[in-house]
Amino acid sequence: MSDNYGLGPSGGPSHRQRKQIPTSGDLSLEASESHQQSRKDFTDRDIIIHDIRRALGEMVLESDHVHTVSAWPVGNTPLFPTNLVVGYQSADIGQMFDRTWIKWEGASISGSHKDRIALESVAEAIDQGKSTISVATCGNYGYAVCMMVAAARKAGYEIEARVFMPESFHSPKTDLMRELGAKVELLSGTYEAIVAASSKLAESKATWYDANPGGKNLGTQLDAYARIADEIVNQLGGVPAVCILPISNGTTLCGVARGFALLRDRKEIDTTPAFIGVTVEEQNPIHSSFTNGSPYKALSPSVLRETVINEPLINWDSTEGKQTLEAIRSTGGSTSGVNDEALRFAADWCLSKSGGALPVMPAGAAPMAGIFSDSGLRARLARAEGPIVMIFTAREEK
Repeated sequence: MSDNYGLGPSGGPSHRQRKQIPTSGDLSLEASESHQQSRKDFTDRDIIIHDIRRALGEMVLESDHVHTVSAWPVGNTPLFPTNLVVGYQSADIGQMFDRTWIKWEGASISGSHKDRIALESVAEAIDQGKSTISVATCGNYGYAVCMMVAAARKAGYEIEARVFMPESFHSPKTDLMRELGAKVELLSGTYEAIVAASSKLAESKATWYDANPGGKNLGTQLDAYARIADEIVNQLGGVPAVCILPISNGTTLCGVARGFALLRDRKEIDTTPAFIGVTVEEQNPIHSSFTNGSPYKALSPSVLRETVINEPLINWDSTEGKQTLEAIRSTGGSTSGVNDEALRFAADWCLSKSGGALPVMPAGAAPMAGIFSDSGLRARLARAEGPIVMIFTAREEK
């Protein structure tokens, strides 16, 4: 029986079954002869994604501040050995890092894993005939959506972005979103309240597409993140024993877990990794529910203490909280809670030890922060039999 962690059927065919239109590895705008396939071989959505990818390549070549360190503007991000880049002097952690790998999502064009779901959401919006895509954001997802919309417009599609943010948040990407032509509104209230309000607004407008997490496009978002599992297996040459990643709403972990489950169900792999979610201590309901050994339970909004560092991770009610908790428990995983100092230290460590090659955002470095500050997590990983993969989700923009 297929286990999609309580999330229902996939929003589309599995990612290995989809026909993909590859982007040239060197960002050349001329398709190679082997890729000269007729557009009629692909669905309308495939063609839209192809057009957006080509436009993103042009944006990389034309702009000083739009860049990527990946061979593709979106997806196929690098996986590399941790010790090769950052190392560590402590004997126990150094030995652990000998079999630990970093999946670097910050290599994507807008600087985070959110590019994956933004690309799919914008393509779906266009395919459905929508003229506006709306989203509430802490920064990374909104910027990713705006980047994909800008590329879609460059490719000739008529669509605009409407972005809603809590006025208390401190994202450096607010101005970048406006530079890309988006309409950005700063509103009072919590992130969760603004998600609900913007979703309700989109629902009332026939020409708007709601790109918020937990909505009708959940299957699309999970399928986008499921491809991370496919990439890890291909790059690593097998299945990791443990996969560690940051958690807030839980959508990313659910998607990656689903990807491994799909590979297992198709008998392409024999097992799936244990999932460990790292977040801010006492300020995320997935972590608190796991720690208390209880079913998923939302927190009171009053417990949140928002900072510039923890904004992407804190949450009083995670949209995929119940499903994420199920995915963690069913794979024999766990959670870890860290503080701002640990997140900042991990990010600074990665930047310094890599000679500037790994400018990870503090929240994106949550897996490393968990290893450095949580002795229980270190002991757990020391017992793991096989490779460990940390997913670093976002690049820090200075």
